[in-house]
Amino acid sequence: RGNNTMRHTVVFKSLAILALSAGMSRSEDDVTQARTVRSQGGTACQLSTPTIDTKVRAKANGYRNEGTTNAFVICGYPLPNGALTQFNINFTAIDGASYDVNCTAVNGPPWAAVYVAKSGSASSTQLNLNWNAGDFGGTAGNDMPTGYMSVTCLLPAQVGVDNVYVNYNEDVGT
Repeated sequence: RGNNTMRHTVVFKSLAILALSAGMSRSEDDVTQARTVRSQGGTACQLSTPTIDTKVRAKANGYRNEGTTNAFVICGYPLPNGALTQFNINFTAIDGASYDVNCTAVNGPPWAAVYVAKSGSASSTQLNLNWNAGDFGGTAGNDMPTGYMSVTCLLPAQVGVDNVYVNYNEDVGT
């Protein structure tokens, strides 16, 4: 009888260890959560060619070109802890008029960078330009090929970059 109790205890402990280890291993049932990280334009953007002779500046409400001439700006993106699915940049005209905005995004490492241009019209209504995996040879909605990215724009006079943001999928377990 003592041996049976001991044998049952050993079997029970072995099954418990197997159950725990199965629960701790990574499975195809892992869950991802769609998330967004935003950065205000004033902290995310800078002049492509720095100069003190400009009216482009970081402000509390974005990165604004308050001057009378266009300026090239580059905006970086926050790199979250997860797989990027889309990145975006938003513009608004300071004076409410309509202005054409032209931008080129880059995704990929320096030795294999892919460039994609987009444009739109900024006015008192916010212009949102966005890029996803479909723009860089993947499938829209899926993860981006790499996390390296930035956008360079010809920022018209009287237009501001309100914010930049990324959408990504974060692994949150099972």
